[in-house]
Amino acid sequence: MSSGVERPISAIKAKPYRSETNEPGPAVLSAILAGSPDPIWCWRIDGIITQWNPAAERLLGFEASEIVGHSLLDLVTQADRSVAENIIDRVSAGESVGPFETVRVGKKGRALSLEITAVPLRDQNGLIVGGASFCRDTSERKSAAEFLSRTVRELGTLFHLTERLQAARTAQEVYEAALEAITEALACERASILLFDPASVMRFVAWRGISEQYRKTVEGHSPWTPETTDAVPIFVADIRDSNEPDALKKVIEGEGIRGLAFIPLLRDGHVIGKFMTYYRSPHQFSEGETRLASTIARQLSLSLDRIMTEEQLRESELRFRLMSEHAPVMIWISDSAGKCLHLNRLLRDFWGVEEAGIADFDWSSTIHPDDAAAVRVQVGTAIAQRVPIELKGRYRSASGTYRVLETVAHPRIGASGEFLGMIGVNVDVTEREEAEAERRRTQEELQVTNVALRENEERLRLATANADVGFWDVDEVNQVLHWPPLVKAMFGIAPDTPVSMLDFYSGLHPEDRDAVSAAYAAAADPDMRALYDVEYRTIGKEDGRIRWVAAKGRGVFDAEGRCLRVTGTAIDITARKADEAKLKELNETLERRISEVLAERKVLADIVEGTDAFVQVVDLEFRWLAINKAAANEFEKIFGVRPQAGACMLDLLTHLPAEREALRAVWARALSGEEFTEIAALGERERRHYEMKYNTLRNSKGEQIGAYQFVYDVSERIREHERLARAKEQLRQGQKMEAMGQLTGGVAHDFNNLLTPIVGALDALQRRGVGGEREQRLIAGAMQSADRAKTLVQRLLAFARRQPLQARATQVGDLIHGMGELIASTSGPQVKVSVEIEQDLPAAKVDENQLEMALLNLAVNARDAMPDGGTLRITADAQHIDAKHGTDLKPGRYVRISVADSGIGMDESVKARAIEPFFSTKGIGKGTGLGLSMAHGLASQLGGALTIQSRPGLGTNIEIWLPSTDEPVAPENQQTASVPPVGALGTALLVDDEPLVRAAAADMLMDLGYAVLEAGSAEEAIRLIGGGVKPQLLITDHLMTGMNGTDLARLVRSELPGTLVLVVSGYAESEGVAPDLPRLVKPFGINDLAAKLASLSSGR
Repeated sequence: MSSGVERPISAIKAKPYRSETNEPGPAVLSAILAGSPDPIWCWRIDGIITQWNPAAERLLGFEASEIVGHSLLDLVTQADRSVAENIIDRVSAGESVGPFETVRVGKKGRALSLEITAVPLRDQNGLIVGGASFCRDTSERKSAAEFLSRTVRELGTLFHLTERLQAARTAQEVYEAALEAITEALACERASILLFDPASVMRFVAWRGISEQYRKTVEGHSPWTPETTDAVPIFVADIRDSNEPDALKKVIEGEGIRGLAFIPLLRDGHVIGKFMTYYRSPHQFSEGETRLASTIARQLSLSLDRIMTEEQLRESELRFRLMSEHAPVMIWISDSAGKCLHLNRLLRDFWGVEEAGIADFDWSSTIHPDDAAAVRVQVGTAIAQRVPIELKGRYRSASGTYRVLETVAHPRIGASGEFLGMIGVNVDVTEREEAEAERRRTQEELQVTNVALRENEERLRLATANADVGFWDVDEVNQVLHWPPLVKAMFGIAPDTPVSMLDFYSGLHPEDRDAVSAAYAAAADPDMRALYDVEYRTIGKEDGRIRWVAAKGRGVFDAEGRCLRVTGTAIDITARKADEAKLKELNETLERRISEVLAERKVLADIVEGTDAFVQVVDLEFRWLAINKAAANEFEKIFGVRPQAGACMLDLLTHLPAEREALRAVWARALSGEEFTEIAALGERERRHYEMKYNTLRNSKGEQIGAYQFVYDVSERIREHERLARAKEQLRQGQKMEAMGQLTGGVAHDFNNLLTPIVGALDALQRRGVGGEREQRLIAGAMQSADRAKTLVQRLLAFARRQPLQARATQVGDLIHGMGELIASTSGPQVKVSVEIEQDLPAAKVDENQLEMALLNLAVNARDAMPDGGTLRITADAQHIDAKHGTDLKPGRYVRISVADSGIGMDESVKARAIEPFFSTKGIGKGTGLGLSMAHGLASQLGGALTIQSRPGLGTNIEIWLPSTDEPVAPENQQTASVPPVGALGTALLVDDEPLVRAAAADMLMDLGYAVLEAGSAEEAIRLIGGGVKPQLLITDHLMTGMNGTDLARLVRSELPGTLVLVVSGYAESEGVAPDLPRLVKPFGINDLAAKLASLSSGR
């Protein structure tokens, strides 16, 4: 229904309002309306407004006094009038209408998008007296939706354009893609692309909707020249309002053009052409249109640069082939396997190969047989290591004669760093002088070609890496900075103001200065040569504005590695940063689900991008929401299948049930809300250890929607911990054995000093036949006990690794065979003895007596371990130890002696103490506990090792590892041990600080025919010699208070060159005895002393 009065909203004026008796109470309505945050107005059934709350005043701009009393129809457009009348009628009939979206006209004619609900109002008797409208402003939401829709369309256009440009292989394909994108994005039917020709005249190269007459008329017109470096887009809303010449305006309008845009196309910072769009009517370009047009133009510029660069590369390749075909040297190109791809004419003629047959030609078949092996090795090494190569060889020519060719070749590396093969030159140097000149000239040509190719590749890389419009260059040699006006503007500097590196550093925001400076230094560093890729803020030098800049660049270095310059691009991304902030703020007001999805994606992006670990994100159904490349690669490496987002890990591992259950169990913990870290070993092909951290993934409401995992490969760390533990255990064992060795060695030394006079005295009593038969039996028993004590001391010394060894090259196999009968008789009839010696067994450097004693002790231990009989197997073979052997033995050749029994064996606790001295499981009186200790000490002292392998009930295998030697095996030294006849052999000077030892030794010397002078210290002996004593023999103990025996012996040798010298050693002090000094080990008898003196006299 209508009020009967239709007036424009601008004609509404305030007028008094007279209330009707059938309307609701105004006090109640006023209280409700005034307190509502939403716009509300009330009206009578004839559509006349009766109430207008403050929220409605704010939204539509009318005060209550201006609008009350006017019809609702005054607030609607003419197009919506009939709809509004229908709503008034429906509400007056008692129907609630809405919510519905409509447009209402506010004050000053402003149209607003509103969501309205209209309900009937009744009086106290239930009669409908009018209606009430409840309103919400939807303008901002519609604007946001329109903006998002427009953005999606623009991104779709740019994505489609990018795809077409990437696929384009010709300039015409690039032009067509760009024209389609610009006309679609800017809703214009006409556009064109113009480029400068070689004469710097702007020419049409592609167009849509432009007549030939128009093109001929305006061709050559341009607001820029090829030298322009600060060109910016020009947008003309109406050609009539522009400053162009009237004649040009007339031509443009004659083509039906009123609005147009000039967008520069840039290459290396200079204008190469322009992109034009045309509109039939005046057109006010929005900020979005200008930005989108500039973006399309930049993509067009980059694609044109790529096409031009590719054309230049093709021309370069053609020039290379032409040069190669007419070059006076032999040029070839190979693939990554060394197979020929190209042979120039001269080389084809040399080998007699047709160009069509290059693919099947094997150049290596022409190498002279004497040179073939060396050439193949050198070429194979160069290809494998991707390094240059220089070599010479003889090759068979087509005539059948061999010619000497000198080859220089270099690796070919693709733009992505892949190895393509080799390129090389063969020079016939049979006639050295002529060939040398040809080689130098060819190398220079190749070097120029390579430099040009590298420069082109670098320009192409920079051009495609960043769609920038600002180029910069730093001359590092002269420290000169080159900035075009566009880059100066990014730092708030006027175009004509000179700049230096100080302006660059001082213009950086303090919070970004350190990071940017470090990135630039890395790019200019000859060792790092890093890509300069940064985003930073600047503070304008002249205007103080803060801007965002994205910059990329690389250093250029000479052959010596010196940085000549750093060059690159910069782009002002302030608007982009602002847009990102605005978009973020807008996104926060969008619908709940969009917010959740964006939040989830942001969480995932932060997780994936914030770590270099393996990252997996899984939902509650065990499906991957995301998995980074490193995690996918490692998963495929371990399980043999490649995961991807959306796939279920349980379905992917059905072929590995054990692994599937393990993954299900651990992820079930994480998906139940548990956050934990564990280390596990995974993989069938290669077992590796991983540290896995599980965390809960929640949405914006805090609800769990899955879990994510960070995984680090800690295999090396685990191995290092194990190696450290083994090293600590070895150190502990070494320290324990060293301490026990020092203890036992010290005891043995003192014991030897005690034994020496005992053995000497008993020996003298035996020789002199003192007493009767009973006394002689007692003396013999005492001598036997002394010998057993001597043997015990030798075992202690062997364990302590302090037994003086008489090591020499020995055929171990012969030694073992020689002991066969002794071992068999010692083992008894219940033990079967088997000896197996490897043929051609190398010699080992050992002390034969000590080794025999060690083997005999091991055989006795084996016999005792087989109380019911068994098998004793003794073997010897040669072994080679390398660094991967897993033992402490040094790499080299060894002789391994194995003594294995089938006895009761040892458990781990017994085996751990087996080499400890005096440790025995045989019971009291059945062993000294030194057998294994002595064998272990002997092996260690000889540079080898002793290993034990044993299991209870299965027997024991003891292995002695001895270093082998190439020294010849010396024949056994047959020495008589009989006492020489007593005679006047001269004076012997005897020096020892132990009186009993000295007395026993003096008695032996006198029995051997020497006149003996005794001294209790080295200093006393020196005084005797200084007093005129000139002994024919000096026998001195080594370890004494004051000067030791070694120093005394050297002094006597220098003072009395003809004097025989013999050093007596208890044990450890033999390590300090010089190897050139003869020595005698305590305890000793007269036969030992006589034999030693006889050897000294014979070797005089």
